[in-house]
Amino acid sequence: MQQRHGVGITISAVSVPADEPTKIFAEKFWSHTGIHLKAGVVYDIRATGTWLDASIRTGPAGYASTDVSPLKVPFFKLAESRRRVPTANWFALIGALDEDESTQFVIGPGTPAHGFTPPRDGELTCFANDLRSKYDNNSGAIEITVTPRRARG
Repeated sequence: MQQRHGVGITISAVSVPADEPTKIFAEKFWSHTGIHLKAGVVYDIRATGTWLDASIRTGPAGYASTDVSPLKVPFFKLAESRRRVPTANWFALIGALDEDESTQFVIGPGTPAHGFTPPRDGELTCFANDLRSKYDNNSGAIEITVTPRRARG
């Protein structure tokens, strides 16, 4: 067992225990999970909990610019293109392999029914989708659970 964020996680490319939740912290630019994914294996990733973008409480699906108070909507709309993943909601849970932006994908409350198949081996790293300069006003954590399904091929 390897210890990460106080949670015991078995590090195995194809066997990540489904009953071992891992915390993703809103204030961290990258949260390292210690979970190593293997290319060709389909994973289900589920997320629960709430975190805060300043005073806006949301879950892993995040929120749209139109969900904020009407006076703030124009600012949020204008800033959408500067989010780390511009096409995803504010504060949506995002995953990547080894902090590699070219591998980023939206996790939200969970991967789609077809699951997530990593393009290469690597550690699952995650973050709340926000402006690069605004992690100082974030708080809370989302818990994720990663379960391997089957190998492709």
